[in-house]
Amino acid sequence: MPGLSWLALRNQLKPPQTTTDSTDVTPSLTVADFDYALPPELIAQTPAPTRTASRLLHVDETGQRRDRQFPELLRLLRPNDLLVFNDTRVIKARLFGQKTTGGKVEVLIERVTGLHTALAHIRSSKSPTASSVLRLAEAFNAQVLGRENDLFILEFERPVLDLLEQFGATPLPPYITHQPDDADDDRYQTIYAREPGAVAAPTAGLHFDQALFEQLDAAGIKRAFVTLHVGAGTFQPVRVNNLAEHIMHAERYTVPPETLEAIARARSLGGRVIAVGTTSVRSLESAAKDYPQLAAQYLARTLFAKNTSSAQHASSAQNTALPTNSSITSTSTSGQPTALNSSAPQAPAEQKGTVAAQTGDTRLFITPGFDYQVVDAMITNFHLPQSTLLMLVAAFIGLDQMRHAYQYAIDQRYRFFSYGDAMFLERNPNL
Repeated sequence: MPGLSWLALRNQLKPPQTTTDSTDVTPSLTVADFDYALPPELIAQTPAPTRTASRLLHVDETGQRRDRQFPELLRLLRPNDLLVFNDTRVIKARLFGQKTTGGKVEVLIERVTGLHTALAHIRSSKSPTASSVLRLAEAFNAQVLGRENDLFILEFERPVLDLLEQFGATPLPPYITHQPDDADDDRYQTIYAREPGAVAAPTAGLHFDQALFEQLDAAGIKRAFVTLHVGAGTFQPVRVNNLAEHIMHAERYTVPPETLEAIARARSLGGRVIAVGTTSVRSLESAAKDYPQLAAQYLARTLFAKNTSSAQHASSAQNTALPTNSSITSTSTSGQPTALNSSAPQAPAEQKGTVAAQTGDTRLFITPGFDYQVVDAMITNFHLPQSTLLMLVAAFIGLDQMRHAYQYAIDQRYRFFSYGDAMFLERNPNL
């Protein structure tokens, strides 16, 4: 695409919006395309003895598969690669209690909306009505203010997060059959979790411990963070046959300025952006979709790198950096870097300053045919049949490659789902 200007790239993309909606879905795709038969004994009910003791299935960009142990991740990473983690913290979102009529209720907080308010799923023999009061954990009351679609609006007499921490239970996924205990409170939480709000763990991050972080640091692998508060909808299968009719659940995400800057630095040094978990993928791709300037920056870098890679290898002494969009860096530049190929996209000189955090509600539905803007590789666990997360993986490596990889994992007795093993996936460049 010689001569493609930065402005032309930006103008090809849609204007900013507050909520990232579902993307176009290939009409021929149905939910049955993402089904597979999993022996129940392969559903991991407990975590591995230690965080890094899990297996790692490596699928490279050609579709070749290799069996590894998770600490071998170090062999798959390169200096200047950037790992992007989701730092959401799982809250003890499940509560039990009763209505004033005596009927039992189970409450699962979906989203904390204020100091004393939250949206919640409520399971009971009969749905509570507006203004009714629930007695929870035999300790405090919550009033039902009304409904927002399938969720109930609750008001608590004390700060929600304080009550959940004291009286709530860790919300283990429905396919884990034991009651949560102290071990789950520890292992169903990443070591870097800091922003409370998730009701499900970003499970790819569960494999990392402090010792592995120190090894990554020593190898020159950088880290950055996003926040996406995972909702209970992540466990729900797609309930329509035609994927175009599926409505994604909304999740709140934030990509901070520091992460945008880290991505720019990694790209300028030839590093890859590697998302740890599908929630990191959705955060990064939502930011690129919602903010055209950000998406154009990634596209411009990719085109520039392709146009100049041979020249860079031939003349490393020129020490020419990739073009930097100073609108996503903390310091402005004095001028444009010299491009080895003058027809490559260039950032306009007038765009300077510091970008704000990219934040919003995302309903981004990633299916085969999706045009990834940011992520070069991902670390992820194995996902449920017919789930939106499995569709995201298929969009990244190809539907056939996904099927082959999952069947291979079943044949090799990998452990599946939240407490199971992991995959390292390199993006298929032919999609």
